[in-house]
Amino acid sequence: FGEPLSVEEARRIMKAERGYAEPFLHRLGATEVVSVDASAYEGCSDIHDMNKPLPDRLRERFSLVVDGGSLEHVFNFPQAIRNCMEMVEVGGHLLLITPANNEMGHGFYQFSPELFCRVLCPANGFRIQYLLVAESGWRHRWHRVCDPSVLGRRVTLRNSGSTYLYVCAVRERVAAEFVVPQQSDYGMIWGRAADGSPGSGSPRRPGARARISAAARRWIPLTVADRVRRLRPLMQRSYNDSAFQRVDVRHLSSDPERATAGP
Repeated sequence: FGEPLSVEEARRIMKAERGYAEPFLHRLGATEVVSVDASAYEGCSDIHDMNKPLPDRLRERFSLVVDGGSLEHVFNFPQAIRNCMEMVEVGGHLLLITPANNEMGHGFYQFSPELFCRVLCPANGFRIQYLLVAESGWRHRWHRVCDPSVLGRRVTLRNSGSTYLYVCAVRERVAAEFVVPQQSDYGMIWGRAADGSPGSGSPRRPGARARISAAARRWIPLTVADRVRRLRPLMQRSYNDSAFQRVDVRHLSSDPERATAGP
């Protein structure tokens, strides 16, 4: 990312302060780093349970708020994400790193791109700059994720590896009140129903012929080749090209156009 750093200095940063992020953030230019936790057991600088509303001392105080993997462990997620948003000053940024796929049991939750697109919205005073997804491990690739409301349908991903979302949003103003999000595809259906547009109401069920065909496929004995063909997609990534666009994160902040690496 253009930061000159020797191997020795990188090792020192990784080992300093018991491996926590403060030395790394100071290396990137932070003048003050505050850590918030529900307990003092890891030596945080400010104790607050994120299940509860934010105290005034932390409101609009920071130019950058980073969640490196805490939100999935907080039961009262709606309050916790509001707390994160309220800590950011106008013009500041919120950076979230959180599990999306194949981490069941890691915390209480795994999250979808739709959730953050809806909550970090202009109505709540935020604008998402980057919404990325990447698999962990040696074969990981980075993808920019399309907002489902822009795409006009759900953005889903089926894969076999641990997958994380990376969200960067800027706070543009202090909203008068918090707008509770609704999933975009339902919002479109409700909007059509309200104005009487064709195709309003619930999505159509498959016709009788399609239901019979699907039932028949479930009961017809499968050959070995059929079983292999059905199993193969479960072992592979399933990125939809219109929803996920490959990016080179090394150029993302300095040159967003250059960061695009194709589908």
